[in-house]
Amino acid sequence: MTCFDAMDEGAQQEHLKKTKKLLKEYNLLKNSLSIKRENAKEYRQRACDFSGSRIARYGGTGGGGAALSSAVENEALKHEQLKARADLLDQEAERLELVLKQLDRAIDRVLPVEDRDLLKAYYIEHETQISLQWRVHLSDRAIRTHIKCAVEQVAMMLY
Repeated sequence: MTCFDAMDEGAQQEHLKKTKKLLKEYNLLKNSLSIKRENAKEYRQRACDFSGSRIARYGGTGGGGAALSSAVENEALKHEQLKARADLLDQEAERLELVLKQLDRAIDRVLPVEDRDLLKAYYIEHETQISLQWRVHLSDRAIRTHIKCAVEQVAMMLY
């Protein structure tokens, strides 16, 4: 008996629901990860631009007084804000990457392989059950059963 089997029916259903949601959103999560990484990189580049060229133009010799000090402080603040946004995006990307790795690992452990292939085709590649029926020559009920078993295995491994 697994921990999943020991759960009450309501908890099992909740975990299955969460697993199906993760599987349905798999490609969206992958795209989101990529976008977060790209945005973090862009924010870091913009932060470098602020710290280098813009702050440097206020430097040099001569007076400047409060206006100079205020401009440099504003640019430094923008630099820090951009770095903070990049750090936050990196943290979100790391959490998302962890979830995707766990999900990938769980999917890769689904047995039999035919169930894994149907799971990937249905949830990740968004193939319809009808097209799966034609491709693997199984009934609608058999397709649903194989996919259900695969989802249950993934849910057991995730929770």
